[in-house]
Amino acid sequence: MDQDKLRDLIYRHQLGAYAVGNQISDDIVRLLNRNDEDLLDQLTKRYARIEADGFDKGPETTKRIEAIKAMFAAVNKDAYQAVRDRLVEGLTGVGKTEAEFAAGAVKAVGGTVDMGTAIPPTAFLKALVTTTMLPFSKDGVTRLMPWLDTQEAGRLRALEGALQLGILQGQPTGQLVQRIRGTKAANYTDGVLNASRNGAQTIARTATAGVQNAARLETYKRMRTIKFVEWSSVLDSRTSDPCQSLSGKIWPIDEVPYSPPIHPNCRSTLIPRRDNEGTKHRPFPEWLRDQPDGVQDEVLGKTRGDIFRDNPKMNYDAFFKEVGGRRRTLEELRQFDASLFGEKAAPAPKGPGLRPDPVRFTSPIDPDVSAATIEVIRKRDAVKSLNARMAAGAADPRYDPRAEFRDVNAKDFGKAVLSADFSDETASMIIALMPELDKLTDAFGVPRLRAIKSASGGTVMGSMGDGVLKLNPTYFNGFAAEVGGASGGKLAAKVIAERDALGMELQAEKAAIDELKAAMRDVTGKEKDDMILRYLDLADAFNAKRQQWLKLDKKVLAARRTDAAADRPVSTWKPGDEVAKRPFNAIDYFERPLDRARMVLYHELSHHVHQMRGKQGRRAQFGTPPVEKALSAMFRDLKNYDSLPSGYSKTNGHEWWAESFGLYFMGRKDLVDPQIAKLIERLLDEVANGD
Repeated sequence: MDQDKLRDLIYRHQLGAYAVGNQISDDIVRLLNRNDEDLLDQLTKRYARIEADGFDKGPETTKRIEAIKAMFAAVNKDAYQAVRDRLVEGLTGVGKTEAEFAAGAVKAVGGTVDMGTAIPPTAFLKALVTTTMLPFSKDGVTRLMPWLDTQEAGRLRALEGALQLGILQGQPTGQLVQRIRGTKAANYTDGVLNASRNGAQTIARTATAGVQNAARLETYKRMRTIKFVEWSSVLDSRTSDPCQSLSGKIWPIDEVPYSPPIHPNCRSTLIPRRDNEGTKHRPFPEWLRDQPDGVQDEVLGKTRGDIFRDNPKMNYDAFFKEVGGRRRTLEELRQFDASLFGEKAAPAPKGPGLRPDPVRFTSPIDPDVSAATIEVIRKRDAVKSLNARMAAGAADPRYDPRAEFRDVNAKDFGKAVLSADFSDETASMIIALMPELDKLTDAFGVPRLRAIKSASGGTVMGSMGDGVLKLNPTYFNGFAAEVGGASGGKLAAKVIAERDALGMELQAEKAAIDELKAAMRDVTGKEKDDMILRYLDLADAFNAKRQQWLKLDKKVLAARRTDAAADRPVSTWKPGDEVAKRPFNAIDYFERPLDRARMVLYHELSHHVHQMRGKQGRRAQFGTPPVEKALSAMFRDLKNYDSLPSGYSKTNGHEWWAESFGLYFMGRKDLVDPQIAKLIERLLDEVANGD
């Protein structure tokens, strides 16, 4: 194993890894800033009412103050929930990336590595987020999530304190807002909210470093090649005394007393070693001096790289300031070390710290999929294909293995179950449209579906919960009316004809039974006994056939719904038109039955997005997911329901979102409220940016 080459790989990787912490830190601040604006906007409106009416209105003023405090608590809770979600998601990815890098680096320099056992399991890497110790404490708390709890509580106390002082002093609205936000002259660093931003930045950078080093160390422990680790510190004027004293120390892999970080913003790392002899410790700045121009330019930028090479005594502090200013997503970090991850390297971003503009996802629709092009296969074959898809979805570690929603059973996960009511054409249509749903889940950063089931009868076209999609065959058979070149004939007419034919038989049999019954009155003895037995046989046969008729009669209603699914009149309604003419379901905006199927599927998939996007854990423990909170607030603030795209949109924020989501991706953005469109696009951009 080439120890010098291994050190080179780790030092080079550390440049990008440090920048990932900066990126996560920026993301956290961006989340807080967004929340702060909402908080200050609400505070301005509410406090202005108190100021206008006077500060000594007794119970009325007290009531309004308590309302502001309640607003502080709600908005503050949302802010830190968003921070937790981003950290859990981001740091889980950090752990996976660093473990894969550690294994790939050792293998690249000739070390013996079993990639299957060297990389820790996903459950272990996810646990690092909550188990990694922070090198500082808050009220004795040294782990990430409890520490964030103390941060959340501290910020709320600071906000309430500023409010109370403002009330006591009779401060005008603008002055109180300034106290909380800070002044422009001081770049808002003198506001109450700035302390929370500074704390969040420190947490993000330090927790990132902690997960990076913990994931690598665990990976090293799983290799036969690695017996020791060496502590490596940067060694410039900003290096702490503890890190300076530890730099160059070597310990057996199972006896490591300390793991970076040992203080906030710690830049130290551990170098894996085959032995504890032979290789001289090389500080990072010394190493950089001997690197090719390209590596130096990657660190410093081309201009600073030229200065660095022309001035051998250049101050290293300037160099590290530049490193600390860079940002990199996890994807960019993987491309930075692409050969170690078995990935194709992508072009580096233009300039230090600049991320390329994301390409926003626009449409999941496959233009090559139409009713005429869908190949009809047997339903059992379609189910086999769906089973494979659902099994792959169920294996996604982002899912909780337990069910949370009503009418969902964990035993269904990883399966596709279509009842006998589904036709071959309908099953084939579902197969053909599944890739479009996969595109949507991937675009929104949520797991793919893990189960498909038949929905019960009635008027419900579909439902979604726990990644389980339920579909009603009554409607979807109608949506498949043209699949495979079918004529789409009226199903109800066929069922009615079958029912009526059976009804004619029943009338004839009823007449025969009545005639026999009348004849029985005029006979006695054995002849009457024989008639009674014959009567009972005819009555039994009649009742059995009547039950068949009743079942067919029930099918008539379902068949009419199936026909309606394919033949509903196309709505031309738009906001501003007479509300009474607005369709109840958004599927009525589309003519082709297949597009109506798409609309329902996209509608249900949207529920999966708000149920899973940013979800930290079980609802009972972690509360409502962030997208659902946003939707509830938006729906609550709506002033006019007449502009909603369908009658069903009025149900609640979730259904408003679902109807609008489907219309957005079906090319009818003209019917989508701008704030829903903005939320969709923000979520897409977050995923495109690696968030």
